[in-house]
Amino acid sequence: MPDGEATVIQTQEGAASPNTPNVMDMFRRLDPKSATLIGQDELNGRPVQIYAFAHALASQSDKLWVDMGSGLPVRSEYTASSGSGTVVRVSVDGFVWNPPLDDGLFDLTPPEGYRVGREAETVDNQTDFIALLRLWSSAREGRFPEVMNMKALGQAVQVVLGGAPADAPPTGLSALEALTQREKVAPPPADLNRIEAIAAERLGVAEPSLEQLQQEITAIGEVMGRGIGFFGTLTINRGFVWRGAGVRRGQADRVVCFWQTEEGDGFRVIYGDLRVETTPQAPSDAGS
Repeated sequence: MPDGEATVIQTQEGAASPNTPNVMDMFRRLDPKSATLIGQDELNGRPVQIYAFAHALASQSDKLWVDMGSGLPVRSEYTASSGSGTVVRVSVDGFVWNPPLDDGLFDLTPPEGYRVGREAETVDNQTDFIALLRLWSSAREGRFPEVMNMKALGQAVQVVLGGAPADAPPTGLSALEALTQREKVAPPPADLNRIEAIAAERLGVAEPSLEQLQQEITAIGEVMGRGIGFFGTLTINRGFVWRGAGVRRGQADRVVCFWQTEEGDGFRVIYGDLRVETTPQAPSDAGS
């Protein structure tokens, strides 16, 4: 139904309600099985049948006017009342069904002054993805995950920031909850030990301060979010392949993953030591 082709009249008696229903949602939820023919009339010079629709609540009612020639709705009316005296009526008419569409609507040529662009793969995108792999493997005692997909990445966030066991569903403290327990629990929660170890590795310090930990939790969340977004782009049209099962961080001769370059003239390969190389051919199944 194109803009400007329908008339919507909504009247309300009493105070406005925040639960005023959406017109199109009302129209979609009408159940034909609950319809009762209550009469015939003429609308805009054409004969119509009027149907009433049963509601679970007696305070609500729907009516639909159907063109007898086309069998299509030409008017809809919804009424609802409350014990406080508020009455809402929503009427929709002027429907135009299957109007002819100009071929120009399907023309993908950019308008004058515009050009087609796409987000390019940048070093920063790749760096965030590598940081994600580093964080995840750190939480798994140096092991890369067996599989790489969005479900697994969701667990990675729980493992790194949520304190979940590395190979079990999330059950532990969140990172911020662990911080609040730092001075109250002896010994500190295991969840916090993991977060501290990851933060210490990133910061290059032995014992991060509480302030540093708070800042790192925020930074880690942002990095993981960007890394997950980059992974999503790789799976769409870059032929991403995961080989990280059984690989430990530091194994420089083992391939963790690879994908086709943006130009399509080679492959970007990440190895167990998290270095990146561009190769003309995809790595063999045997490893590097």
